[in-house]
Amino acid sequence: AALASSRVVVTTPLNLVETIAPALTREEELYALSLTDLIAASLGEDAAVVARGDGLSEPEAVSRVVLGLLAGGDESIDGASVGGGGGARGVLDAVTSLLPV
Repeated sequence: AALASSRVVVTTPLNLVETIAPALTREEELYALSLTDLIAASLGEDAAVVARGDGLSEPEAVSRVVLGLLAGGDESIDGASVGGGGGARGVLDAVTSLLPV
């Protein structure tokens, strides 16, 4: 039923990107920048690279973050302790502590 009502749309790559991810307002951009600054200060620059979505341009940072998370124990991300130990559980606890409740 859904296939019968679908239609083909020809568009430019720019229009596709703007449709999928519309431009942020200035306030939203500043908020996003402040969040990545907080992540950089709390968890290190490698974690901030991942949070900014720059993983494709800096795959080494993504590798360091993933390996740090998989290592578990009292490991850290880019030198900043993720706290709690226990690998993924420690990361979950650290992220949860940063969220407003």
